[in-house]
Amino acid sequence: MNILLTGVTGFVGKVALAELLARRNELDIRRIHVLIRPSKGRSAQTRFDLEVATAECFRDLQRGWTSQIRVVEADLSEPGCGLAAAERTLLRRQITHIVHAAASIDFDLPAPMAADANVTATLNVLEFARECPSLVRMVSVSTAYVHANHRDGRLLRPTLGELPRPASELYRDILAGEIDDQALLTLTGHPNTYTVTKAIAEHLLFERREQVPLSIVRPSIISASWRRPFPGWIDSHAAFAGFITVLGAGYLRVVRGEPDTELDIVPVDVVCDHIVTAIKEPKEAPPSIHHAVAGDGARAKISDIRRIAVDYFQRHPVARPPRITYVGTNERRLRSGHFRQHVVPIKVGSFTSKKKRQQGQKLLQRIEKLNEIFPAFTQTTFRFEADPPLAVEGFDSDSYIATVCAGVYRHLMRREQREVLLAGQAHPGYGGDAKWAFSAKNQTKTMKFGAWVVTKGFRRMAESITVDLASFETARDAVPEGESIIFVPSHRSYMDFVLVHYLTFVRPDLRLGVPHAAAASDFKRIPIIGRLFSGYHAFYVDRGKGKADDSLSRAVGELVERGDNIEFFIEGTRSRSRQFLQPKRGMLRAIQTTEHPVTIFPVAFTYDRVPEERPMNRELSGKPKQKMRLSALLLWTVKLVRGKIEVGRLHMACGEPIRLLPEEDVYAVSTAIMGELQRSTLVSDHHLREFVRANSLEDIGVDWLHDAIDRRGGRVIRSDLQRPADEATAANMRFQFEHLFFPEARVVFAEHPAISHHLAFNDFAGMSYREPEAELDDPRVLRVLEALFRPLCDGYAKVAEELGPTSGEIRHASPSDLVWEAQGIYLPHAEEMFALLVERGVLVKNAPDDYDWGPKAASVHQVARDCRWPDRPPLRLLPSRLTQKGA
Repeated sequence: MNILLTGVTGFVGKVALAELLARRNELDIRRIHVLIRPSKGRSAQTRFDLEVATAECFRDLQRGWTSQIRVVEADLSEPGCGLAAAERTLLRRQITHIVHAAASIDFDLPAPMAADANVTATLNVLEFARECPSLVRMVSVSTAYVHANHRDGRLLRPTLGELPRPASELYRDILAGEIDDQALLTLTGHPNTYTVTKAIAEHLLFERREQVPLSIVRPSIISASWRRPFPGWIDSHAAFAGFITVLGAGYLRVVRGEPDTELDIVPVDVVCDHIVTAIKEPKEAPPSIHHAVAGDGARAKISDIRRIAVDYFQRHPVARPPRITYVGTNERRLRSGHFRQHVVPIKVGSFTSKKKRQQGQKLLQRIEKLNEIFPAFTQTTFRFEADPPLAVEGFDSDSYIATVCAGVYRHLMRREQREVLLAGQAHPGYGGDAKWAFSAKNQTKTMKFGAWVVTKGFRRMAESITVDLASFETARDAVPEGESIIFVPSHRSYMDFVLVHYLTFVRPDLRLGVPHAAAASDFKRIPIIGRLFSGYHAFYVDRGKGKADDSLSRAVGELVERGDNIEFFIEGTRSRSRQFLQPKRGMLRAIQTTEHPVTIFPVAFTYDRVPEERPMNRELSGKPKQKMRLSALLLWTVKLVRGKIEVGRLHMACGEPIRLLPEEDVYAVSTAIMGELQRSTLVSDHHLREFVRANSLEDIGVDWLHDAIDRRGGRVIRSDLQRPADEATAANMRFQFEHLFFPEARVVFAEHPAISHHLAFNDFAGMSYREPEAELDDPRVLRVLEALFRPLCDGYAKVAEELGPTSGEIRHASPSDLVWEAQGIYLPHAEEMFALLVERGVLVKNAPDDYDWGPKAASVHQVARDCRWPDRPPLRLLPSRLTQKGA
């Protein structure tokens, strides 16, 4: 086959091209010639490269697929399709099949323009087809709505639609301007110029085809893909997708139509299946018409579409809370509803600027247009004969409408399933927080009250709180039926506990169940808070015992026996620096002793800024941790209400689920959990801005750093938070992403004791990079490495120097004492250096906060010298290291 394809810049054309390429061997396709009209200063080839080849529907094709395509400049509205003479001669000799998918689907286009796009262009393609001696089949894509007389509810068969006058006369009068749009629609009974010009085109194709083997494919309302190239792909706001877009964004709330009307919505890949079927018809086959429709048993009721779409976009909020307040045909209710639900909120919301007023006016016009154009389809059920109906193939209209919603959300609204809004200022709300929270099903009053309060609090403190919904859905699907889920979050803030519970409350569709959270016994002793936490499924744990706790094992055993979910923090305490802490394994052992298999969800939190920033920085400077008091919580709440707490962006994601079986090695499981937490923690724009500012890397810039993180398998999320961080907080930002640069650090600093120890201590994920040496040719990478690891080296060295002479007692018996008394030393560096000195025998550890000189104390100063940042910059160290590696 040598195929000529038109309309490739459109939605159907792209998917048709992808389908033909995917079935190239089956169909014996040699080359596909695509006709594209130059537009807006872009050549046909440029349009193909920018508008077609980049489309996601081609993502699963083999590399080099474009080599099978030949782009041809054309204009179908011109005689001879606007082809150059030499090009026309070449194509005429080669083409065996034609797929004409180009059209204008604008329903209110003036009739002469609609006729030009849908009739003239089609006849020009037919004229070219008559000139092709090797032509086997011409397929023209039309519409199933060419039938005007449909109100009697009869089954519409694949035959030419009735016209009150010969098609050639109607076509002539339209072009001559002898019949206006309204007169044309009144005469033919068609609802718009699109369907009437398509009907005229079909008649003229049959009348003028001569010996051209012809097939017509008639889709109904085309929407997102069902199965191929993958579920939900769509790139056009036309027709049903436009309806879903405005409804999902919460702007369309009053719809002209009948709730029981059934819409025949067909997936684009089903349409393309019919195109391929038509292509395969033999040359001698008579002219045919194929209905590419859903058919009986597969149409979707408007009431069901309303229910499914509102439910989907309540769970995937965009702009306003989605809801449809009225579907019907009562003019008074339609007018009043339009004014109250559309005009007033949009006018009020766009009052603040000229740009917003213009956007608001366009939005209102769009809504009004939808309610003017769609009643022809929303008030009457069209019954098209389908062979076979989609229902026979296992098609479920409810599931498909949800797929369309997901496709619109992802591909048209440009929203990610990996970043679904959960709460915060960007969340449109639920049309009343209290009403929403207290109407939740299968929740206690305490949980409902808590959800209401927390929603208010999140709106005060956070720009947005998002969740990687797909990661939780994937993890949930991996859990064997009846097995407990163990939520194991990273620990950055007291908010972590709240967020996991909030997720299970807000998203009951995840079917995760509110977990029982292991909380430090300190909370139990706080008046009111202790009892309140118990109402939120908390149970209390005495940390730091270092031995088995029988009461903990019993409590955990009862929960797991019932199949309840549990939440605990494997790091034990909050990380003050964003650095991942060494895992504590007591809870894992307690769970394992139940001898029930469980599935662990590693839940990673990414905060722009944590609410407890100031007290954490105090502790990093060596000051003792303040005791938990009710008064401190009340003071913090006052600050929150006054808008003094600002955390910016907050994100949560689930790593790969991990099974804990009775025979599993707990040490290996704990390391695997930490690895998933490290891999699933993201970076925000705010982290990068503060890191660049703190390390004077403005010449490198945030954009380059963003790309560098992407190349290493990390992910950067957007944040608009501009509030500058203090020096200590800015210094912590490096721990948000330093692990992504561990592979390069291993190459450059393979023998450096401080960096090697730090990597061994912190690389839970076992970070690897395909070619770290190649990246090191870029001096910017080396500067980032210095910004990441020089503070570490300086800190390690200073810790060793501050321990005092080895001839007497050690000057500082613990890392926290040293940091508090010496000043200028970072607590994480002190803790790691003490661990390194113990490994080397310089120190011995008597108790958690009690160290003394060890048998190799005399080497402490040599260790300090070895840990300093190299005198020569890494750029000068690099060539010798790479040479040695290559040798």
